Amino acid sequence: KQVQTMQRLSSRFFFLAFVALSVSLVAGVEKALPHFVESVSGTQFPLEIAGESETLDLAGAAIRVKKILFVHVQVYAVGLYVSLPKVAAAVGKTDVSGANPKLFEDLVANDIPMALRLVMLRTVGGDQMSSALGEALQPRITAIQTDEEEGKSALKQFEAQFDSELSTGSELLFEWREGNVLHTTIAGEWKGAVQSSSLARALFSVFLDADAVVERASIVTRLPLLLSPPAQSA
Repeated sequence: KQVQTMQRLSSRFFFLAFVALSVSLVAGVEKALPHFVESVSGTQFPLEIAGESETLDLAGAAIRVKKILFVHVQVYAVGLYVSLPKVAAAVGKTDVSGANPKLFEDLVANDIPMALRLVMLRTVGGDQMSSALGEALQPRITAIQTDEEEGKSALKQFEAQFDSELSTGSELLFEWREGNVLHTTIAGEWKGAVQSSSLARALFSVFLDADAVVERASIVTRLPLLLSPPAQSA
């Protein structure tokens, strides 16, 4: 009986040790997953995310800073994800560095599947975020959309998606999918989709046009590396 008891204890010990080792290995793999670090805030961005029908690659990341009572406050970090094959087809041999204004025009003009991943660096009310984005979107939609009522309707639907507080660390994902449909996910919860070319273009223009709210060169900093032809072996 004593031998059987010792065998059971030994088996239990090795089982628990195996479980602990497995958990440790999984955690180690997760920590080792490749990511990109936004240099100012230290926010980590995965190098790839799953798009609607293909993988989207991180083009770069930047930080949104806002001046509040004479103090510059970090609001969120943002990463831009793109379909590399479709970007390559759209830009051709165009210089894909952040120094080329045409690159940003091509990204917004060619219906390329893209996504914006925002990570909040401070807590912001949903109404505040809705208002801030609406303020940036309104003139851009007006410049794009010929049907004023349609533009207003799309913006109203989008603003209604921000129905709760965005705490520090919350993630927002905006996906520009085929058919000019803008999908919104906040803190892991899908908030809805708005089919509007003007809304999708305007939202991405907020981060990519000449009056972008972030340093737009930073949001495409990885594109030259990602689109450069592979080195040929001798």
